[in-house]
Amino acid sequence: MDGKQFWSEETYTLRNVVYDIGLPTVVKVSEGIYNDNEVETFSCGDLIKLDFQKSITKVSAQFLDEQTMSESIVDEFGYHLLKEEILIPLDYRGRVTVMQPQGRKNRFYSVKELANIFPKHVRVDKPIKVYADNRTVKLKTGAILELDRVLPSVGLVCRLDGKDIMLNLKQKGKFTQTASDDTTYSLKEIVDNFPLPQYVKILDKEFQKMATEDLDDVLDEEEDIYEDAITPAKPNVRFN
Repeated sequence: MDGKQFWSEETYTLRNVVYDIGLPTVVKVSEGIYNDNEVETFSCGDLIKLDFQKSITKVSAQFLDEQTMSESIVDEFGYHLLKEEILIPLDYRGRVTVMQPQGRKNRFYSVKELANIFPKHVRVDKPIKVYADNRTVKLKTGAILELDRVLPSVGLVCRLDGKDIMLNLKQKGKFTQTASDDTTYSLKEIVDNFPLPQYVKILDKEFQKMATEDLDDVLDEEEDIYEDAITPAKPNVRFN
């Protein structure tokens, strides 16, 4: 079974096997791969059966802290981001809360600004026309809006007294953020409803332990430092 009549003389990458040869198939490792994770370690000559292909969408993220750390970069809000990225499956079941970084603006002068930064609650500081109940109405100064979602090229959907209203993305106005957002979200809800990058705090302590084990040298034994937040970047897809 291990003769030349069975194994090809040419070597292939995993991607080539999937797209050029097809699945399911059995492959033999021609070059060993070492990883601290035993499951991802392969020795030359190992036989592996590849059954099917599965695409997993992940969120690229970086741990951050307000203190200076080695191997870090500083973002526009003064947070130190670890250069080492972590990848979190988009269907991760843990919950997160959205952070409002110190230094991020809390006053807005257009609906487009609201849509880009997406604070949870804002106060209307200047009367503005909106679309509600199939007609145009004017919101008075002092109205509190809860931002709900952005409809690209259409408008910003908000909640007011339990009803949906629509603000045109081209409108000017004056708004002030009124409170922090204590709502808990899934990562998918963050990606679907908030502009990225976005600062979030992970509420699951077990996630912290899992992530620090994977980051090894960067985080080492200082996992208590990194309980503040992460900032997701653009989701990326890869085959595993």
